[in-house]
Amino acid sequence: SIYSGTPSWNTPVKLKAADKNDESQRFILSPVKSTLNIDTSKTYDISSNAASQFNFDSPGVDTCSGQCNVNLAGNDYAQGQNGLDQGYRFIPQTNGGYVLKNGMGACLDATWGSLSDGTQIEQYACNGSQAQIWDIIESDNSGAYLIVPFYNRSVAISVYGGTAAANQPLKLKKTDISSSTEQWILSPRNDNTVSMSTPYAIRMAMNPGAVLDVPGLDD
Repeated sequence: SIYSGTPSWNTPVKLKAADKNDESQRFILSPVKSTLNIDTSKTYDISSNAASQFNFDSPGVDTCSGQCNVNLAGNDYAQGQNGLDQGYRFIPQTNGGYVLKNGMGACLDATWGSLSDGTQIEQYACNGSQAQIWDIIESDNSGAYLIVPFYNRSVAISVYGGTAAANQPLKLKKTDISSSTEQWILSPRNDNTVSMSTPYAIRMAMNPGAVLDVPGLDD
C-alpha cells in the first residue's frame, strides 16, 4: 500500500493489512511495449550510432576464428567482402538474454569473464558462460540500442575512447543511455550470406530433391 495514504514522489510502499476498499492499495498494471524486434534467422551488422560507417569487427579480415579483440572497422560486407567476423546472429537464451554468434562461429565475449568497467570485448569460442550472454536495451535515441552484459547492466559495450573511428577498441563502460558511443544500430543483411557456423545441405538446382552425399558414411 501507499502507507501514508497520499501518493507523491518518493512515497514509500509498505505492507499493510489488506483492505479491498482502500484506494492506496489499488494499482494499475500497464504492459510495457518493446520496440526491439530481432529476427533470429537473420545476420546483423552492428554499427556505431556515433559513426554508422563503423561496425563491430575482429581484426584479421575474416581469418580470426579464435580469441580476437573486437574493435571498430569499416563495413566489410558493404564493400563486397564476406564480413563473416562482422555479421552476428542473436541466439535467444532461456533467461531472456542473447548469445551473439558471428559467421566465424565465435561468440561475443567479455575478456576473462570480467563484467566490469574497462573490460575489452572479444570474440571467443562459444561456451555459454555469463561473459557471453547479453541483453539489448533501448537507448534514448529511437532505433539505437545498448548492448549490456545480462548479468551486469551497470556497464555497456562502448567505444571506450569516446571517438568512433577505425581500430577503436570496444570495452565495457558505465551505462549511459544518452551516449552515442554506447548506442548501436542493428542492421539485418538482406541476403543469403553463408555462415561458417551453420551446417548446410547442398542441393542440385536442377533437382532440389538430390543432395551431395558421401556413400556409406551413415551406415
